[in-house]
Amino acid sequence: MAFSNEILVILDRRDWVWSFIKTELKARAAPFVRIPSKVSLQNNWFRFSKSPFFVVHWENTDRLSGAIVEELVLALGKHDALERIVILTSNPTHQDVVYFAELGVNKVITIANRPYVLDNARKDFHHHINRLKKEINVDPLHAIYKGIDALIQKDDAHGLVQLEQLFLDLDKSLVPKDSAKDRDIQASFAFIRKDYETAGKLWDDAIQKNPNFYRAYNNLIQCYIAKKDYQLAIELLRKMNAINNNNISRTLILGDVHLRRKERAHAQHHFQNAYEKDPFCYKALNALAEIYFGEDQLQESHACLVKSMLKSQMGSKLNIKGVRLLEKGEIALALVHYEKASYVLREQERSHLIFYNIGLCLVKMHQFKEAKGFLVLSYIKHPKFEKTKKLLVMLKKAASPQTKS
Repeated sequence: MAFSNEILVILDRRDWVWSFIKTELKARAAPFVRIPSKVSLQNNWFRFSKSPFFVVHWENTDRLSGAIVEELVLALGKHDALERIVILTSNPTHQDVVYFAELGVNKVITIANRPYVLDNARKDFHHHINRLKKEINVDPLHAIYKGIDALIQKDDAHGLVQLEQLFLDLDKSLVPKDSAKDRDIQASFAFIRKDYETAGKLWDDAIQKNPNFYRAYNNLIQCYIAKKDYQLAIELLRKMNAINNNNISRTLILGDVHLRRKERAHAQHHFQNAYEKDPFCYKALNALAEIYFGEDQLQESHACLVKSMLKSQMGSKLNIKGVRLLEKGEIALALVHYEKASYVLREQERSHLIFYNIGLCLVKMHQFKEAKGFLVLSYIKHPKFEKTKKLLVMLKKAASPQTKS
């Protein structure tokens, strides 16, 4: 069954707001489905990922709507998601307006149960729907921003020359020379080239020119982190939190920066804060699980992962850490690490690599019988994994009696 044309409405209330949305969508013969905010998007992603657009009521009560938008951005990619999200808000505060700007949401409709407000909301709603039905991702400035974010995410300068040329050819009325936008784009090019000093100065200049340019703030934070100027990153993160403390992503970044500084208690506080703000924040759960794991609080680590939808990411991280221990020749430590990993991960999340590496450690320690048991489990998990097959063959040959010549 295909759901590609089904509009997703994320709304807790069933009052006049729902009546307004339902009436407008029915008038356009648009298929739609309503879900409350506490329904997991990830559990239903197969159904909702192809929705042409998402209508989110900002004043949802069961989950922060900002967290919902952040999850959609994470799942779909920033530019794809923001082209498809329409926010309906009844009573936006100053903090909400800041949050919209931070998220980059520009399809925001104010709605109130008064005739003239509803008339304007209806026009805006239809305008956004009509735009979303067309190919709107064609203007060159949008293409430049999309290209910049893609290169930064990939940590790859390939394609930068073409992007810089596209910027040079851009109509200067869209980005006036020496404007905050101009500084931001120039800083992004420098950042992609890993010229962090130049990038930082340009982003700082962009903020001086436009103190409300939140994209520049977010980029400057990433620049500080890349330069390992963690204290400056923390100071700017706190400054932004003073304006809007509901931003889940920023709370996670704060935790990550403290973790980089080996300040586990501070990191744990911010990850716990993110999870309390949004019980669907699986990144926070994974981060807490990792902290507990590092402190040998395995039961607590396991409890976090039980609730997380991103357990496989944690499994991959733990496996890589064990591989590094093996590369250093610290076989006993690697074995202890993999045994802990096997404990905290749920049965279905223990990949073949966990079992293979436990088996490998045991082989290196000449505990062949125990090694075979784990290698067989690895083979059952992934029968085509060549390393497991080779190690099992080696053990079989070693166990077979030598033929006399």
